[in-house]
Amino acid sequence: MKKILQSVLLRSLFVLAFGILLLTFSDDMSKWIVYACGGLFAVLGAMALISYWRTKKDRRSSVLNAVVSLGCVLFGLVLVVLPDLFFGTLRYLLAGMMFLLTLVQFYSLFTMKRCAVKVHWGYFLLPLVEVGLALWVVLDDSFATDGSRMMIVLGAGFVIYALLELWTIVMVKRSNKTKVEEETPAEIEA
Repeated sequence: MKKILQSVLLRSLFVLAFGILLLTFSDDMSKWIVYACGGLFAVLGAMALISYWRTKKDRRSSVLNAVVSLGCVLFGLVLVVLPDLFFGTLRYLLAGMMFLLTLVQFYSLFTMKRCAVKVHWGYFLLPLVEVGLALWVVLDDSFATDGSRMMIVLGAGFVIYALLELWTIVMVKRSNKTKVEEETPAEIEA
């Protein structure tokens, strides 16, 4: 249980930092995300190509790996050189990421409720707000031209997600502490 809570804590802190960055630098963040993805593709593809050529000929993997690596390098360079081309894709990618995180949040809330952690029904409303924000970004065409507003809306959704995840950690810790306190007097009497 401790490792699960640690992974939830790390995930929520990362998403909180990402959401704050989206809110703070909403004007430039979309291009920087595309630049970072492009750089990552280019570097990872180049590393895979170097690894392919450094292995001995008899142990070398298929030529397909080299072709895929070269494709990653070229795709990364296109992302870096033409970031506006992928801005529309970024809108769907970030909204999809928020939707997937919301599904994980619903699952964790239902799991907590099943494990006898007291979860008020109101906690299920916040993930619905996050889904609403993601759908709003996907369905409203005005976000296609206004990247700053899109980053603000998605950043707010990510911050809401992260704060609720941090609060679920507190609820689980409280529940575990209460269970330990309830079990301890029963063991002493026996």
